[in-house]
Amino acid sequence: MKKLLLTFLFTLVLSGGASAIIENELKSKIEKLGYSPISKSLIGDDLDYSEVLNRQIEFIEITEKKILNELKSIETSCIEDFTDIKNNQNKLDDCVLRRWEVNKNGAEIDYLAREINFDFRNIESQLPKTKIKNSNSGGTLMTPSFDGISSTTNYLVYGMDLGAYKDQNSEVNELMNKYSNVKDGKRKLNYAEITKTTVAIATAYVVGKYVGEKLGESKTKNKTETRKTKVCTVNRNCPFGVCSVFCH
Repeated sequence: MKKLLLTFLFTLVLSGGASAIIENELKSKIEKLGYSPISKSLIGDDLDYSEVLNRQIEFIEITEKKILNELKSIETSCIEDFTDIKNNQNKLDDCVLRRWEVNKNGAEIDYLAREINFDFRNIESQLPKTKIKNSNSGGTLMTPSFDGISSTTNYLVYGMDLGAYKDQNSEVNELMNKYSNVKDGKRKLNYAEITKTTVAIATAYVVGKYVGEKLGESKTKNKTETRKTKVCTVNRNCPFGVCSVFCH
C-alpha cells in the first residue's frame, strides 16, 4: 500500500513538472511574438491554463494577419483614390489612419479601451477596503482600491492575484497613450505597432470580462463544480473573436 502511494505521488509530481514545462514553453512563445501571456494567477482552476495559452497564441497569429491585411488593403485604396499620395508618406499615413478609424475594426479599439476602463473600476469597487490618504482632509479613508498593489504583492482576492490584473491595465493605458499620439500626429504610423496594440487590448478586454465574471460568481452561494465561462456563451459577437481564448 505504501509503495502504491509513493508511486502515485511520484507520478503526480512528474505530471505537475511536465505541465509547468509546457506552460513555460507556451509563455515563452507568446513573449517572442511580442505580447504578455495571460496571467495564470487570474485563471484559477476553472480552465486548463495550457489551453488558454494555446488559444492566446492562435488568436494572436490569426488576428495579426487579419489586421495587417486590412491595413495594407486600406493603403491600396488610398493610393487608388489619390494618385499623388504615394510619394507623400505623411498624407498616406493620415489617409490610412482615418479610414482605419471609420473601419469597424479601427473603431473597436476605442470601444475596447472604454470597456476595459469600466471593468477595471467595477472590479476595483469589489475589492476589500484599503486605507488611502485623503488629500483634502489630510487623514485617511477606507475605500476599495488597487492602490499599493504591484506584481510583487501577493494580493489574493477570491483566489486571484489581482495585482496581475492591475499590471495588465497599466500596460493597456500605455498602449492607448501611444495610439492616441499616432492619431494626433505625434508618432509615426506603424502597421506592426497598430496591430500589436489591437491584439493586446482585445486580450485585456476579454481577461477583464473573465475576472469580473469570477468575482461575481464568488459571491453566489451555489456554484456548480464545472461550468462553461459566460465570457464564451454571452459575448457571441466578441470583438475580433477574442472570446475564443476562454471557450473550452
